[in-house]
Amino acid sequence: MTAAALPARRSTGALFYLIASQLAGLASLLPWIVVMTVMDAEANASLPLTLFTAAVVGYPLLPLGCAAMAWLRWRRGRTLSALLWTSAPLVVALPVIAFLMSAGGGGIEIVG
Repeated sequence: MTAAALPARRSTGALFYLIASQLAGLASLLPWIVVMTVMDAEANASLPLTLFTAAVVGYPLLPLGCAAMAWLRWRRGRTLSALLWTSAPLVVALPVIAFLMSAGGGGIEIVG
């Protein structure tokens, strides 16, 4: 067996981060389901509302696509690339979470 045929050595910490970040991405789909159940799509909505609706509807494609790419990279032994792919949804999520935490006085208030 040649050295090229040996599998690449992978870090256990990297694997833990890969799994944990993707579980967080999966958890982020729970609020998405709630938003989609209460969201009302109007036929003659304005352009900004239509773009916002499209962004909300298309949101699951981002973490799912990045998760698929991360596992493909992990399988090929490219650990750093896998970590970057699994962190990509956080680039979008962290500023949104920071904005919601600062604008809402510590969170989102549900009135009703």
